[in-house]
Amino acid sequence: MPNDRAIEPQGREAYARFGLNERQIELISRAMPKRDYYLQSSRGNRLFELRLGPIALALCGASDLALQTRIDALLGEYCPEQFAERFLAASGIDWATGLLSG
Repeated sequence: MPNDRAIEPQGREAYARFGLNERQIELISRAMPKRDYYLQSSRGNRLFELRLGPIALALCGASDLALQTRIDALLGEYCPEQFAERFLAASGIDWATGLLSG
């Protein structure tokens, strides 16, 4: 995952222990958070852009403390079946709640 501190000495050492070379560490340090990802596999290595739409990004990218606090509050206030609708509305993409019924 992107890490702008990967080129700092401590970060560089950690990534080097994973077997990354200088160029790979630089790619990780310049990648865009929640968009770019670096994959290492037996088939090769690649920096790729994962283009998530607003709904997927809201649901999959909810990782900071403020969003986790919002999630906890919503789960405490509403039943689990209402979570997605309430979370999308609270995230400012209430237009997407109509897509949930089906």
